[in-house]
Amino acid sequence: MSREFAWCKDCNEFSYAIEAKNGAERKQVASNHHNCGNVITFGLPDKYSPPIRNVLTKLKAMMPISDNEMILFKLALALEE
Repeated sequence: MSREFAWCKDCNEFSYAIEAKNGAERKQVASNHHNCGNVITFGLPDKYSPPIRNVLTKLKAMMPISDNEMILFKLALALEE
C-alpha cells in the first residue's frame, strides 16, 4: 500500500493519502491546504536529514512515533528552510 505524506507549515498540520483500493494513487495529499502557501509534499525518506527521514520511514512502516521524534521532525523542517 502506497502512502504519500505532506506537512502544512501554515496550519502546522501533517497530512497523508493512501493508495485507493482500485490501485489508482491519490496525489491530492495537500488538497485540504490548497489555500495555504507552505505545503511540503515529501518524497523518498532518503532525501532528508535524519530526524525527517526517521519519521517518514516509521510512517511508511506504520510504526509508532514518539513525541520527541515529532519535535525533532518539526525542528529539522524549520532549520532546512
